[in-house]
Amino acid sequence: MKKKFHFSALALGSTMILAAVLLAPAAGQKASRAVQLKPRVYSAAELKRSQTAISTLKDTDVIENEGKRITVAELKANIQTMRRPASQKRLSRAHDGVKELQRLQAAEGSRRIARTATLRLDIAEKFRSWRERVPVWGQGQSGQPSTPPAEQGPRIDSIYPDTVYPGDPILITGAGFGPRWSVDVYIPGKGKPRLDITSWSETAIEATMPDVSGFPAPLSSSVIVNTSKYKTANRYVTLTPILDLVELPYSENRCHISHTSDQDEAGGHFDYYIDVYHSSNLSYVWGDDGTDSCSQPLKNGWSIDSVRFAPDALFYGWGGTITPQRLPKQGDTNIDFSIKWSTDVNGGIWWGIEIYVKGPRGVPYL
Repeated sequence: MKKKFHFSALALGSTMILAAVLLAPAAGQKASRAVQLKPRVYSAAELKRSQTAISTLKDTDVIENEGKRITVAELKANIQTMRRPASQKRLSRAHDGVKELQRLQAAEGSRRIARTATLRLDIAEKFRSWRERVPVWGQGQSGQPSTPPAEQGPRIDSIYPDTVYPGDPILITGAGFGPRWSVDVYIPGKGKPRLDITSWSETAIEATMPDVSGFPAPLSSSVIVNTSKYKTANRYVTLTPILDLVELPYSENRCHISHTSDQDEAGGHFDYYIDVYHSSNLSYVWGDDGTDSCSQPLKNGWSIDSVRFAPDALFYGWGGTITPQRLPKQGDTNIDFSIKWSTDVNGGIWWGIEIYVKGPRGVPYL
């Protein structure tokens, strides 16, 4: 039994020695592979200079920039993360843009209603004070106002206000208007529509301008008072077009941002409002900078109502800047802007401009 036991121990020992000998090369190979898998560290500045494509690097490789490090795998994950917010932001902005247009339209409508109501009250009060006045045609020998000659027609002394919008109430003051008859206004290119009369007296007429449209610029228009004796008097007012917040045709968009360094997208559209944006959807891997600008005149009396600039920077990695150097303003007739931006390594940007415009009612943009 002792010999048998001794033999077994010797055999086991020999087997272990043999296994160790056989396994030695495999262990060496693993150690060598471990050395080979050690991540390589790249300088971001060098990669930028050589414009190395990220696809040529291993996921385990490391990019270093000013003491900060990120693996290629992390960089790729950031790029994928940037895709979703950028896409969602466009959808969200489109929805918000329609809501903003509706809000602006409602606010504009409310302002217009309030202005007209205030003006109508003001004119009604002025009419009450004017209608009792005795017309003065000159001084008689006794110093008392003389009566007009039978052949003399009406006289217009003033029109309030003298700059009006279609549908506005106006007050005509003067003398010799006689019994209620009619008032017309001659509008160049629009004929001679009749005004709605609210009140009439010998010295004052309260009326409402016709609700005309289709003219792009203010027009000097002649208000004509007609009397029962077929005599007339006229005086000029400035008729200003009503500007509505409206859509613009997509075909008129000239503000396409063309910068395409790295994987980038940019563009603009008119839809319900002018929207111009620049999105580095897939990140500027090695950093970048540029200036996005546009200058596009609006046509036919159209102008800018309001502007919203959104420097919604999606700065993954090591940051950047977005600086508006020039933005359009309310009342401008030119879409004129310039945006300077930059990103550092693994940086990404998004900026957007929403421009809401007004056009003369009834006037096509084209």
